[in-house]
Formats: sequence, structure tokens, C-alpha cells
Amino acid sequence: MGALLKIPALRRLWGAQITGAVADRLGLLVLLVLTVQAVAAADAFGGGYRGIAFGVAAVFAARFVATLLFGAVLLGPLSALTDADGPLDRRLGR
Repeated sequence: MGALLKIPALRRLWGAQITGAVADRLGLLVLLVLTVQAVAAADAFGGGYRGIAFGVAAVFAARFVATLLFGAVLLGPLSALTDADGPLDRRLGR
């Protein structure tokens, strides 16, 4: 791994990946905190711990559905284009 990090482009890519992953987790944490505050303040979903648990479960469910939709709807056709039998040649960048 040390040899890979000596390459500046790979080090920047790795740093960007780490930064994006940390930002993604912090975004989820903030979304969960805001959901708990909103549900508790409005007594939504029946109020109490049950309402808060339902709100948190709704956040995780929405995030899961968004991930599935992004993967299936957007990345599926893109992977079909760059497949070995697809119309785009992956070797153009070489």
C-alpha cells in the first residue's frame, strides 16, 4: 500500500474517497439527528420511542431505496454500455 501511495494521482484519489466516505457518514448522522428532533417535537408517528424508531427506520428505508434505484436504474445501463460485448470500447483511454 505504501508503494501505491507514492503515486500522486492514486494518493489524491484515495484521499478523495476517504473524504467522501466520511462526508457520507456525517450526512447520514445529521439526517438521523434531524429526524429524531422533528419526530420528537411533532409527536409524529404516534410519538414516544415508537414514533422515533419508526422515523429512524423510515430514513434508513429511504436511503436503501435510493441506493437500489441509483444502482439499478443508472449504473445498470452504463455497465451494459461498457460490457465486453457493449458498443463502447473500454480501451480508448489506453
